[in-house]
This record gives sequence, structure tokens and C-alpha cells, in this order.
Amino acid sequence: MTCKRALTAYPELLSRTVAAPSWVMPGTVRDNAIFLSGEVDEVGLCFFETAACLAYGENDLPEHLADLPLGWHVHLPGDLPWCDGGAEAAVPALRLMDKVAFLGAHRAVLHPPVGFADGAARLVAFVRAWEAAGRNPEDLCLENIRGEDLTGLWRTLCDLGCKVCLDMGHVLSYGQYGLLSLPGLSGRTSMLHANAPGPAGRHLSLDTLDGAGGGVGRAMCALLPDDAVVMVEVFDWEGVRRSLPLLETWFAAQR
Repeated sequence: MTCKRALTAYPELLSRTVAAPSWVMPGTVRDNAIFLSGEVDEVGLCFFETAACLAYGENDLPEHLADLPLGWHVHLPGDLPWCDGGAEAAVPALRLMDKVAFLGAHRAVLHPPVGFADGAARLVAFVRAWEAAGRNPEDLCLENIRGEDLTGLWRTLCDLGCKVCLDMGHVLSYGQYGLLSLPGLSGRTSMLHANAPGPAGRHLSLDTLDGAGGGVGRAMCALLPDDAVVMVEVFDWEGVRRSLPLLETWFAAQR
């Protein structure tokens, strides 16, 4: 077993899968992944912009990344072409998944369609295309985002067999507390995005939360199954590092 330096002081976190984004310092995905391989268990590939990420080459995603002691998942772009339909939105998403198949990445975080009267139907079409490509709907983690707290999509999401990525900062920023009382949420959650909300949508370290925010964070951690990925979605290493003691405390409180 590889020693993960950032986690050695935190026994609760050592018993879980802790991830960090592929951008915690200046450099390429490769540079960040090599650094993170000695610190955390998993890297979330930040494929936030479709065209730019489809253009990644050997310098960004060299084959030798597969040799690193890391798990991988993909954060699919926020600019998928939902306006063209769900099946059409799935096309670039599947191309990106194929691009990192050599890493064994099969789980993906998906921003659901927002602003469409037929958003549920577009999501169904996306998942059907995902399945037709031989992928498992359980590997799709729908994230609560601005304008979509998942409550309106809950029945559809469950019927499709998708999972949930709970974003702590979004719950706090947008007052999405109703999400936390959805029936069956705990068993359907496979990832937590742990971050504190900052100005202009920035993701801050957890030690910037006030008491009320910390209470919400603790409650969200209590919802997580033991095998859920704990993704510290803060885009600088110091912020990731400063968030770990809070997570350790919250998970320890469940014992």
C-alpha cells in the first residue's frame, strides 16, 4: 500500500477514498497527478470545457499516468450541448471518457440540464446513450448545481439508476437544504464535493466555514456511505490540506 502523506495524520480519512482535483497547482494534468499520487487516493479529472479537454494530448495525459498509485474519475464539462438534446450532449461526454479509458476511469460527475421544461427527458436521453455505449448508469453522479438542486429530477434520477454527487458549497450557496432530506439520498450518494462557498463562485477551504456551515458539512458527511469518494474540491493544494482536519473531525463524530 502506498503511503499518502496528506492523510497519514487522519485515521478516519485513511479508511475512506479521498480525492483532489487535477488542478491544485500551476501545471498540466500530468504535473498535478504526479504530485497528488503521493498525497491522496484519487484524482478528479477537471474536464470543465469540452473543446479544450478533447484537445488534450500526450503532454497532458501521458500513458505513464496509468502507473501512478491513484484512482481516477472524470468531472464532465459544464458546457455540454444540452440545448441540442440529451443524446447529443452525451457524444462529447463519451469521447472524453474514452480518452481516459487507459486510466481505468469509469465514474463521472455530471451537471444536469438546467433551464429546460423537458430537462428530465433530456437527462433520460443522455443516460440511454451512456448505456448504449456500454457504460453503467451507476457510474454517473449527478451534482446539485445552481438552478438544479436535484429535487425535481429525483424520481427520474432514481428510475435511471444514477448516483449523486453532493456538493457542499452549492448546498450552502444556494440554500439547497431540501436536497438533504430526499428519501434514499444516503444510499444513492457516491461522492461528496467538500468545499466552502466563496465570492464569485470560488471554492474555498473548509476552515473558512462559520458554525452553521460547519454543521451542514457535518450533516452531509453523516449521509455518506463508507465507500463514497470524498472529493476535496478546492483548487489549490494549501486549501485542500487545510480542509482535511475538518473532514476528519466530522467523520470521527459519527463513531
